[in-house]
Amino acid sequence: ASPGSKLTHRMTGGKLGALLEIRDRTLSSVLDRLDEMAFTTTNAVNALHRQGFTRSGVQGVDFFKQLDSKHRASEFLGLSDAVESSVDHIATAAAPDSPGDNRIAIAISGLQGMKIMHEGTTTMDDFYNSIVSDVGVVNAKNKSALNQQKDIMTQLGKMRDQISGVSVDEETANLLQFQHIFDASAKMISVADE
Repeated sequence: ASPGSKLTHRMTGGKLGALLEIRDRTLSSVLDRLDEMAFTTTNAVNALHRQGFTRSGVQGVDFFKQLDSKHRASEFLGLSDAVESSVDHIATAAAPDSPGDNRIAIAISGLQGMKIMHEGTTTMDDFYNSIVSDVGVVNAKNKSALNQQKDIMTQLGKMRDQISGVSVDEETANLLQFQHIFDASAKMISVADE
């Protein structure tokens, strides 16, 4: 390969291949879905928050920083400058000069159970649970594969030991036999010398 060419597509096996697969497939999918969740949540909360009135009667304040796209939205998710500078910019009331009015806050909390995720087909809870579930399935699959490989290695080790292994009992018996032969030979040489 020439300098500067990418080789990651050729690395499919071993530890490095597994790490690349996790990075490029599993984590990429999870991050894309988290980005979608951050982007959708930001837009939905801001749309409701802008309708509300702050303590001072101001309307049209964003709760979250406005995100331009889904790409890396979970990384850039954050409070708007107004809300971050003062909690007085949080709009909870549906009408101006209404102390104790929390209708906007209740509407925002209701987003959790509304089908606003994945183009209006699922709720935030279900969408998030599907992410957690998929990560759990991948984790369980990897643990199972690891255990299976460990079992295979153990079995192969036992097979190798059976083929080339040394029996301690057999070697001890042979050692005693060789010692007796040596003793007999030594006596024979001794008798021949005399």
